[in-house]
Amino acid sequence: MSAAFQMKRSAAPMNLHLIAGLSLAIVLCASALAVLLLGDPGAAAPRAVAAVPPAPPPPEIAIAEAEAPPRLLRGDEPAPNLGVLAPPPDDAVEVTLPGVRPIDEAAPVRTSRELAAAAAQPAGGNALPPAPLDGLTEPGLGGLLPVIGPDGRRPGDAYARPFQDQGLPRIALVIGGLGWDADRTNRAIQDLPPEVTLSFSPYADGLQSWIDTARAAGHEVLIEIPMEPFDYPENDPGEHTLLTSVGATANIGRLEWLMSRATGYFGVVNYLGEKFLASDPSLTPVLTEIAGRGLDMIYDGVPARSPAGRVADGAGLHWAATDRALDAGLPDVQSQLAQLEALALENGAAMGFGIAYPVVIDQVIAWTEEAERRGYAIAPASAVLDIKAGRRAP
Repeated sequence: MSAAFQMKRSAAPMNLHLIAGLSLAIVLCASALAVLLLGDPGAAAPRAVAAVPPAPPPPEIAIAEAEAPPRLLRGDEPAPNLGVLAPPPDDAVEVTLPGVRPIDEAAPVRTSRELAAAAAQPAGGNALPPAPLDGLTEPGLGGLLPVIGPDGRRPGDAYARPFQDQGLPRIALVIGGLGWDADRTNRAIQDLPPEVTLSFSPYADGLQSWIDTARAAGHEVLIEIPMEPFDYPENDPGEHTLLTSVGATANIGRLEWLMSRATGYFGVVNYLGEKFLASDPSLTPVLTEIAGRGLDMIYDGVPARSPAGRVADGAGLHWAATDRALDAGLPDVQSQLAQLEALALENGAAMGFGIAYPVVIDQVIAWTEEAERRGYAIAPASAVLDIKAGRRAP
């Protein structure tokens, strides 16, 4: 064998190995390139699949949903579960939305029925129902006159301030002469306790507005009826004064004019009237008319010899007499209040009447702040009238 042939035989195996290596390298490179371009070549083969829950929304999305404005729920529809939010960072800015109040976590939870009932209450927990009440009026001389309702309800009961007996001695205070001076009248309405009864002049401008304001503040009210004093006409209570010199028809007409000036009062109180209240013939038809309209009456400063009490009982009138004049010893109102305390301890109830002088209002406010602490109940005049009437009952 020649040397040239030997060289060709020895070179052949080398060329084959080189070609095979190059081919393998090319195949591997092509496979890698295919994986990069086309994905895993074994992706089509069968494989196990694990269930993975969806990822929660990003924190900013969850917070945005939680802060969406709440909507009203219908009936017993359960509230949506908004989840628990992480506390805000220290540098968070508090934003207050218009018309949205912060939640008071300490406040009791109330049902929708309770919320509706609270919304239906008049402004202010002491407010009395606005007048006139249905069925308790009839047309009068330029206004409405009080009447007993078809169901037997009396204005004297319907317009009185409710009172809850706690077994304490009752003291009623009536502040009168209201409606003339706007500042004094406003102060009496707004600053005196709602249990204090207020008495208005029938000649006051805007009388119905004053009565409405007083009742909205919780005060029961009276209308003052001018009556003839002993020194009439030097001391003239007004053109519609009830007089002993005129007949029953004229006095009833005057009384109806006075009572038709406004509505919402539970009773009347005399303004002056020492002479008129001492005249049985003049007094009887007037008190009968007042009783027939379902009103109560309070006598202020009536002397013991007056037949007013006997005539009132005969007419079936609910009445009471005041025990002390708060303004009798001005400026010392406290001595009169102390006497009322003693009378209330002795009799279970007492009543005082005073004109709305600034000193009277000031000292009544100071006294009422301490009276309950000392064991007295500040009561409306209607509640003390009931006790006094009860003591007169046979």
